[in-house]
Amino acid sequence: MREPIDMASVGDDILDCEIIARNDQYTILYMEAESNWKKMAKDVAYNQDSPCLVVTRNGDSLIMTTIQDKMTRHPRIRHIVIQPDSAKYGLGEFVNRIKSSAEDDHVSIDERIQDAFDDFSNYDEAIRKFGENLGDVIADTKNLVLERIHGNKKYEAESARFVTICKEILNDTIDQTSITNMLIQHIVTARIFAMVYDYEFYNTNSIARELERLRDILGISDDIIDYTDIKLVAESITDNESRQEFIRNIYETFYQKFDPKRASRDGIVYTPIEVVDFILYSVAHILESEFGTDFSDDSVKILDPFTGTGTFLARLLDSGLLGDNVQSKYCNDMFANELSLLAFYIATANLESTYHDIVQSDEYAPFEGMNYTDTLMMNPRYLEGKHHKYEQSKIDEQFVDIRKRRQKQRKTNLHIIVGNPPYSAGQSNYNDQNQNVEYPEIRKRIEDTYLEKTKTINPTIGLVRSLYDSYIQSIRWASDRIGESGIIGFVTNGSFIRSEAAVGLRACIQEEFTSVWVFDLRGNQRTQGEISRKEGGKVFGSGSRAPVAITILVKNPKKNRSGIIHYHDIGDFHSREKKLEIIRAAGSIKGIQDWCVIKPDKHHDWLDQRRDEFNNYLPMGSKDAKAGKGNAVFRTYSAGVATGRDVWIYNTSKIQLEKNMRIHIDYCNSQNLKNPIIDPKKAKWSEELSGAIVRTGKHDFIRKKNRTALYRPFFKQHMYFDKVYNHRRYLIPKFFPESDSENKVIAVPYHADVEFSAIMTDVVPDIQINKNGQTFPLKIKKSDLRERSAQSVHNSAIQDSGRVLGVHNRHDAGSGGSTSRAGVPVSGEDEMMQDNITDYALSKYRKNYKDDTITKLDIFYYTYGILHHAGYRKKYANNLTRELPRIPMAPDFWPFCTIGRKLADLHLSWETCERYNLGRPKAKFGKYEKMDFARIKKDGKTVKDTKTLKINGIIVFENIPETKYRVNGRTPLEWAVDRYKLHTDKDSGITNDATKGLDGKPLDIVPLIERLVYVG
Repeated sequence: MREPIDMASVGDDILDCEIIARNDQYTILYMEAESNWKKMAKDVAYNQDSPCLVVTRNGDSLIMTTIQDKMTRHPRIRHIVIQPDSAKYGLGEFVNRIKSSAEDDHVSIDERIQDAFDDFSNYDEAIRKFGENLGDVIADTKNLVLERIHGNKKYEAESARFVTICKEILNDTIDQTSITNMLIQHIVTARIFAMVYDYEFYNTNSIARELERLRDILGISDDIIDYTDIKLVAESITDNESRQEFIRNIYETFYQKFDPKRASRDGIVYTPIEVVDFILYSVAHILESEFGTDFSDDSVKILDPFTGTGTFLARLLDSGLLGDNVQSKYCNDMFANELSLLAFYIATANLESTYHDIVQSDEYAPFEGMNYTDTLMMNPRYLEGKHHKYEQSKIDEQFVDIRKRRQKQRKTNLHIIVGNPPYSAGQSNYNDQNQNVEYPEIRKRIEDTYLEKTKTINPTIGLVRSLYDSYIQSIRWASDRIGESGIIGFVTNGSFIRSEAAVGLRACIQEEFTSVWVFDLRGNQRTQGEISRKEGGKVFGSGSRAPVAITILVKNPKKNRSGIIHYHDIGDFHSREKKLEIIRAAGSIKGIQDWCVIKPDKHHDWLDQRRDEFNNYLPMGSKDAKAGKGNAVFRTYSAGVATGRDVWIYNTSKIQLEKNMRIHIDYCNSQNLKNPIIDPKKAKWSEELSGAIVRTGKHDFIRKKNRTALYRPFFKQHMYFDKVYNHRRYLIPKFFPESDSENKVIAVPYHADVEFSAIMTDVVPDIQINKNGQTFPLKIKKSDLRERSAQSVHNSAIQDSGRVLGVHNRHDAGSGGSTSRAGVPVSGEDEMMQDNITDYALSKYRKNYKDDTITKLDIFYYTYGILHHAGYRKKYANNLTRELPRIPMAPDFWPFCTIGRKLADLHLSWETCERYNLGRPKAKFGKYEKMDFARIKKDGKTVKDTKTLKINGIIVFENIPETKYRVNGRTPLEWAVDRYKLHTDKDSGITNDATKGLDGKPLDIVPLIERLVYVG
């Protein structure tokens, strides 16, 4: 049914415009225009309320030209129908079916469009099938390649030569396995690019040509892969925007199927267009406002050093920011680097096709600025005005184009660096063999700048591994590369904004740049509870759980000053879609009116600045006190156990734990430690494990090493406590030297992005019972008998002085200065232990409160009371997220000591304490399997209803009281919901059945729930 559109709303150049077909998802319009039909189609589309397809007459045929998508800042020219939640392809046949001659009447046009419209869903199936089959295609191709390689001498020789070339082009980690993986990528994807870009890509690129040659040596033909489904999709794509959308789909799908570990390592995610445009338009604004120029200026040279699929430069080409100078900029002033072969292919084809679409040239013009290389291996110290010498290249003459491109980029004085750097901090799992590449020159530069500054600001900070995160290396490289003048526009992990470890980075940024703009997009999903909800959606979707920030860094030599730091927070509770909408609406830094100018404090904190009086209080513990050079409440402290292989080391079942560890130990004993076979079903390997076994020899399973541990708050596990198979035990063996050792430790978070909390335990603590937890024990193992003897004499003198004076602690008449009390042994094992509260602290507390009855045990509980005080936590929240607690002297000692003692008793007895009566369960739920909170709608979002608990999917309690008490970001009941269930690890296949207790019996879940509610 035709529906006319008001012509006044669409422009004078449009002769006719009518709605031809409509459903609840999008609209098809027919339009005729006198001239400039592409622009007219965009205008028509953008005036519609819903996504729409514009069919316009062009000469003697009808061509679909535009889809308007409200999710983008500008309407997009494309041949793809966009629904609100997904992109659909396959319109080639659709276009062919609605093409018509000029003589066709509207009825026949209507009929053809409607028929094609009704059949359109067939193309969805092609896309779905391709994604489903891709994993099998990759696996089959890999098997075939490996089979053909075996015993093929010619391939071995040629691939060895190619390894040498790639080591020079990329980095020293390239080996035969790398080449094999490159070849598999090439075989699977090169033909797809040929379909999409209408030319044999692999004949125009030297890397692709070499891989094609290796393919020919192996005799692998095209017909090993069935491209029928994807060919339908690829051939339907006739414009650049459609190609980019399609290629993005291929890129993300391929990497998740082919190399998910690399995707994890390098942060392989597609940068949202809104973020790309914001960075480009922000750089354009600074070029104009600070340098009096723009992107089109021939003197402005641009690099995307981690180009991925080439989105940044493709958007720049298509943005209009280059004015009429597109050809010159493309040929002379734009550069891009990429380390991943697939992304390199995509970026090259993407940029070349974008350029050709713009200039409408039939002549092929390769993008000479594209480099297949590892940016961080390219020495950045080729700066303006500095003499340098190029190294002799080892690159084969066959790859002379690569050598020329690299040299051209190195000789260029770059002014603009934009992009999305990789964000990995390094390998997290040796089983993945997923190590990050070492960059010694960049590492040295970080040590001389960021790390040196960090140690100056905070001498006690120690090793700062996160300063070697890939994105921080990228910032260091880019700052050096632009020299004394230029602009960097990155979207990166946003942790550096607040992290204590990044104080040196923040200080150097302020020193090195004259203007700094930080748009904090938040999204830190490593947080929990209310903090996590405030962080909002992840801008990169499932690609990253880290916070994200857009950072624009400016070096303007005309401004002789330290950097002015501008900061803008995108806000609390925003979904991903809302964040992208805000970014799109702002357009650039110019579009944000309420920038906050930050004045860093003496700690170089930008946000959440600390209170200085905190430093007047006695530290709970310090490295100086550990070394005997300073004073603190506790003599020593330690991180909890970091096993590095939790799935193997912990289990609810003692029988299952023993089985797991016997498998692990036997497998390790059977390995060649110099070249172990990595099998995640048999062991969790690491370099440290290899070294430990080399030093100590083969091992047997020893049952007495089984311990009870607190793995997470209110969740105990059996564990195998062993110095070889636990990655780091730190000082925990001194706190719990024997399996029956009785001791208490207070665990607090350290440099954590969670709300401060404290928890006490009397069993071996895991490092994550509090975020990156540091534990402070009541007692520690004596290092030798002489120290024990001397300490005993000293402690006896203190105790005797109290008894002689006839004064006793009002809460425990049998106490003295030491920690000896009921519940803590005074003989046997205690002969091996000594107090961990310092004599200095005891003396200071007695003197301050004029009370000689105060004991070290009292101070231990007083400390626990202070750490739970709401006023203390609120007032010093910013200090407590960055440093260990300091303990103030309250006006009255004993109330805090009493409350601390009661809290300690409660937190240590959560398995047996009083129950909160929730009443009779609303329904029977059978044998316990799992529990969860119900879900409710709040502000248009689905959120947990923590008042309503479901067991086995059935609502059982609806009256759970609210609690503000949280440990490590969660309430006690939330920890139970998270942990008490059956879990099977996908890598090892190990099952941990926490529906049972440590005794192996089924959990009596209702009493546990009521006790944890009571604790809360």
